[in-house]
Amino acid sequence: MSFFSKASLLTFSLLTSYHQKVQAQEGGFKLTNTEIAITIDSINRKLDAFYVFPKVAAEMAAYLNERLKASNYESLSNPHAFAEQLTADLQSVSHDKHLRVLFNPDQIEEQQNDSEQERIQQRKRLFEEMEQQKFGFETVKMLEGRVGYLDLRAFMETEFAAEAAHRAMRRLTNTDAMIIDLRENSGGSPSMIQLLSSYFFDREPVHLNSFYWRPSEEITETWTLLNVPGKRRPDIDLYILTSNRTFSAAEEFAYNMQNLSRATLVGETTAGGAHPGGIVAATDKFSVWVPQGRAINPITKTNWEGTGVVPDIKVAEEEALLVAHVKALEKFKATSTDPSLIHSLEYSIRELKSSLKLEQSKYADLLVDARYVKWNDKHDTFYGTNFLFALDTVLKTIDPKKVLGNNYYYVTLPRDSYLIVRFTDNFVVDVPGQADLFIEEIGRTGDRAAIYISTDGITYEKLGIASGGITNALDLADINFKGIVNYVKIIGLDLNGSSPGFDVARVYGLPIANIDRYVSEDEMIDYLEDPNSLQRRIHLSPIEFDFDSYDLNPEGIVYLDDLIKVLLAYPELKLKIVGHTDNIGTEEFNEALSKKRAKSVYNYFVDKGLRPSNLTYEGRGTREPLAHNDSEKGRRKNRRVEVIKLDK
Repeated sequence: MSFFSKASLLTFSLLTSYHQKVQAQEGGFKLTNTEIAITIDSINRKLDAFYVFPKVAAEMAAYLNERLKASNYESLSNPHAFAEQLTADLQSVSHDKHLRVLFNPDQIEEQQNDSEQERIQQRKRLFEEMEQQKFGFETVKMLEGRVGYLDLRAFMETEFAAEAAHRAMRRLTNTDAMIIDLRENSGGSPSMIQLLSSYFFDREPVHLNSFYWRPSEEITETWTLLNVPGKRRPDIDLYILTSNRTFSAAEEFAYNMQNLSRATLVGETTAGGAHPGGIVAATDKFSVWVPQGRAINPITKTNWEGTGVVPDIKVAEEEALLVAHVKALEKFKATSTDPSLIHSLEYSIRELKSSLKLEQSKYADLLVDARYVKWNDKHDTFYGTNFLFALDTVLKTIDPKKVLGNNYYYVTLPRDSYLIVRFTDNFVVDVPGQADLFIEEIGRTGDRAAIYISTDGITYEKLGIASGGITNALDLADINFKGIVNYVKIIGLDLNGSSPGFDVARVYGLPIANIDRYVSEDEMIDYLEDPNSLQRRIHLSPIEFDFDSYDLNPEGIVYLDDLIKVLLAYPELKLKIVGHTDNIGTEEFNEALSKKRAKSVYNYFVDKGLRPSNLTYEGRGTREPLAHNDSEKGRRKNRRVEVIKLDK
């Protein structure tokens, strides 16, 4: 096992920052064909000696040699491009997401000059880097309802990170449920898996996992620890959040706890990497991250390689935290006998469900059209992390819920390339005093794109320029756009970076129910005659009802009288009247109350001469809040009536 104690158990998530460092190593260096051949031969020999499956290692070597013989690597004089291509070729045979080739001459030289003094400096630098990343413990806090929350970004070596783990668990001692968020966790060390797992079992040892190691032909086992500092929580209700980026050691932790029936997994199926290993130098310039072992779960007798860990509750990753929080509170409620606690939990659950409804509806969710303008021979398709899209299938293969609602997947738009996306469950309107449309770009700060908006998908107006590396907040008021934005067109303007162009990660607007849709008396006629106003609502702002009341107040009556004067000029107009409530009280009570509020406005309209056949009314209870219900000001805004113009 000593072979793995240094290089091979490097925290996998630290490779991200490591790659950023080695980008500067290239300089003006260019590969010769001789160096390319030597590198491939050396990589093949390392795979033959160490890769977990010897037969697959032979198949990979044969494939690389075949491509070398066909001169497929001769144009790759750039060392980073060469490493990327070798990685893609090796993974195309092995389908092993851990396996990769790295151009890292500085690190290789550092390891070769491995004096005692240099080892001390390496440990110091590694500790400082881990410390900057909070040893992986990004956020530790208490959520509403005594639910503990741990956002864990990496499983770092306990040699360095054990104290951070102990501090986190001490802070979460007095929780009644716990959520561990692994959605941004790309892996790390088995020692941290062992330590954290031990807190969720009693002192009786539990077999967590086994590993077969090819270089030594041995099987090792990991078990929970006999002693841990602080309080064990063997009975706490535990939830683990996952995404399609959850990888390696993070997957092991989730897989172990799921199969031991110790946690409920919420989110997306994970990435599917179950082969541990480490970095092996192939030449003085290139190394290869070689998977040298495979996990063997003691219960399933297999692992998650290639398939990922499937969650117990499948939801989009952005919804996972809210869903887990709701599940935890619902479990508290089901087991509680304290009426005041039950009432408080009901309040919190309704609030969270309202937030979940808003979260689900805010992203652009339909890809309408796309065009890619070829940049060079390498980048002739849309490009994104784990993505390569062929032009003739791009509309079928891009999943907008992932690409446009997730900051890991993205689509790169070089100059003159574009995407057109549409909001179907949402739309964007101008909200006074704030931005309305948001475009997130995750690449270089110098990248730019032109943003156009449209109501009908035919006529577009330019809204502005979006910049790289930030979430761009755009305001419809800047161009005095008064309609509904259903379509957004994003056109790349630049050719920067290794994946050249504007990297679109997310396109979203404010959720419908978060928008105060006021229509003033001066705007009323334009609103009623505008064919694009079909989905807009007249928010009757003065008609905010008193608590537990459906009586019209004096201000509301004055507003309705002014509104009726306008409506009488449109005798064929069909309207729907919708009532709403705050979240105090049971769901059944609020549904009934909201309907009574809508009916009070309906009766007033009929009494003043509007045709009953043109009017309908309904109650929507607490389902569409305009504001949070955690203050009287917010609850008052939610005790309201809206009028919606219907299609003729």
